[in-house]
Amino acid sequence: MAAAPIQLAKWAEDFKANRLAGILLSSVESWLDEKGIHPLQDNGVPDLTKDMVTKYSEIEYIEFVSMMSSTDERAYRTALKQYAPNLRITKALKL
Repeated sequence: MAAAPIQLAKWAEDFKANRLAGILLSSVESWLDEKGIHPLQDNGVPDLTKDMVTKYSEIEYIEFVSMMSSTDERAYRTALKQYAPNLRITKALKL
């Protein structure tokens, strides 16, 4: 149990040092950034490893949005507009 605060502190340091940008969707336990959608680890820290990233183009929009809160849905739309402006769904939603 003591490892979680240390990992969170390390992640916070990395976040500040590298200026990591992204959007947290807590209702679906995901972190969104320019690379795609990352799952959150058990301690709440995004898993930023390459093999854990799902590209925006690989997500079924309606299914994913149906699992999230309305606040997270708005944040997801913002992420699509910012990180995946050329996707068909982004254009279809006129974001």
